[in-house]
Amino acid sequence: MRHRHYAPKAEVILVEGALSAVVKEVHELIVSCKREGKRVGVLATDETAAKYTADVVKSVGSRFNSDAIALNLFKLFERVRLGKR
Repeated sequence: MRHRHYAPKAEVILVEGALSAVVKEVHELIVSCKREGKRVGVLATDETAAKYTADVVKSVGSRFNSDAIALNLFKLFERVRLGKR
């Protein structure tokens, strides 16, 4: 990342695509990572957050408000970097 102070100390996987495909892929990633004994956190939108059963699920805002998503994304990365939930 360009600004290292925002870089989380966790592996980050970006999943893009159609909503149903994203939800399916995230579920598969959660199962795979948990099978490896990893803790899993998901940053989702308001519209999809309730669909996930990871160890931690946080919403970055509505998928229809990109400004809020950008702001909340960096706030949540900072919390992860500092070890806060």
